[in-house]
Amino acid sequence: MKTKQKVMMHFITKDRIRRFGNTVEDLQKMSLFHFLNQFFDKDDICQTLTKYDVRSDERYHINNLYSSVFLYKDSNKKIKDAYMELVDPCDGNTVFVPPYAYLEHFGNTPEYMCGPCSNVDEGTWYICKSLNEELSKGYKFVCEPTLFGMNLIEDDNSTIYICSSPISALFLSILYSDTNYTFVSTSSNMFMKEELLDPNILKHLKSRRIALCPDVTRFMVDIDTLRKKLSEQGVILDGIYFADYYDPELRCYSVVDYAIQLLHQGMSKEYVQNELLVQNDLDSQFKRLNDQCQYSC
Repeated sequence: MKTKQKVMMHFITKDRIRRFGNTVEDLQKMSLFHFLNQFFDKDDICQTLTKYDVRSDERYHINNLYSSVFLYKDSNKKIKDAYMELVDPCDGNTVFVPPYAYLEHFGNTPEYMCGPCSNVDEGTWYICKSLNEELSKGYKFVCEPTLFGMNLIEDDNSTIYICSSPISALFLSILYSDTNYTFVSTSSNMFMKEELLDPNILKHLKSRRIALCPDVTRFMVDIDTLRKKLSEQGVILDGIYFADYYDPELRCYSVVDYAIQLLHQGMSKEYVQNELLVQNDLDSQFKRLNDQCQYSC
């Protein structure tokens, strides 16, 4: 007896994400909102979360603060990827629990809680996962690489800043809300491996100026190869920004880590803006990032 083949699904329809809250009240109940609210005004946060169509998922929470759903939309606003992450409201990192605590609080369904980086660090479970399979139930979902925030890329000459996670893109978008900068990100679980060089992404970056804001622990590609392939596609690499550029002793992994340190020290938003995305020597930055990646990997 032949097994009936499932119909292919190339994007997630809007009716399948209605379960996730997107009102101002929903957004303010997210742990991500409370993390950002340490540094930014409530209205600015809600405006940015709404612009990127971030939603809340009440199934997972920490101290009654809910997880966030990040929707990866293409230039036609079609949802090509969906990802859930429970963020620590104090430091913005992914919440993790040891196995015994997981089973105590969430029962015997770990597959609902743990993403591709689960069951590492001696049995630790990270509360994050792709929602594609769940949201495409009844179909065979075809996931096409898409940048988080790709639908916000304007047809102008502004530089596109590519971060390593949606949280970094959101943080910097709020920090630079008074500029015309566009912040996007690759997927949370892997930064700039094959993804950034995928034709579906490159076609939106052609002849554009981009800058990279990587988390060095997620930068898993040879820098020279990346630079060469981007150049071949007419993508102009305008800058690369990571914490080691500012102070090698900081032990930060991204520009957002550095920004948070400055804001915690009482520095103004304007000071932090001027301190971060400054011009630097690209060749020396590539060398230092290569060295940093080899050390951290």
